[in-house]
Amino acid sequence: MKPLVQRCFAASLALGLVLAAAGAQAQIGPITSGPGGSPVPPIVVPVPQDPLTYEFDFGSPLNRVQVDYATGAGAFEKWLRPDPDQNADGTVDMWDLNQFLAQPILTLNEYLTVGAGGPAWTDWHEEILTPDWQWGVVSISTPGVVGPTNLTISQSGPKVDFFFDPLVPGTDVDIRKELFFTGTMTSQMASDFLSGQFAIRVAEYPTSVPEPVALPLVGLALCGAAICQLRRRWDDEASRGAEAQARV
Repeated sequence: MKPLVQRCFAASLALGLVLAAAGAQAQIGPITSGPGGSPVPPIVVPVPQDPLTYEFDFGSPLNRVQVDYATGAGAFEKWLRPDPDQNADGTVDMWDLNQFLAQPILTLNEYLTVGAGGPAWTDWHEEILTPDWQWGVVSISTPGVVGPTNLTISQSGPKVDFFFDPLVPGTDVDIRKELFFTGTMTSQMASDFLSGQFAIRVAEYPTSVPEPVALPLVGLALCGAAICQLRRRWDDEASRGAEAQARV
């Protein structure tokens, strides 16, 4: 094959792989998630073989995962599933598992969008459900605009919570997280890994808290309802008193 033809073929193949990857990412979402209700069915996220960084994505900058907040929905789970054939030699054995566990850090990049038509996000919560894994360095950003503002990160072992000023529907959100293994290999882990069933389970969801300026309005509404109820009670008592007086 001539050099020019070879280059054209290689470029076409590379473009095909990029388009295929983009198409696969586009199939994720929209996802409805929240702090309550039944868990959303899990989404399997392959962990690629990358001995240098072990960095991988959920969504992409061009094909973001839309997450719609709903109070009655449950957290959705990502199942981070490594390829059991770590050295790509066509066989799966304990060497592959040891190779995977020897990696000091996995890095997950998430490319999300606040669901259109829903309430603004004020929090984002994640928890690693698989034992003996915990978060390392984490960050959150809103590309294209400054933010999120007034950011507070609460992190402890397998849990991380982000609190920030409201992110309105349509806002793009990038979340970058490191995670690493802190335990020792078990027979169950080995069995799951060698059979291709091992996954690091991560549950996550947004929440929406009323803005401070709205809280007095909520309080006024509650006070108004209480006053109306009290007034009805007074009216009922007055009516009964009048009836009793009439009978006398």
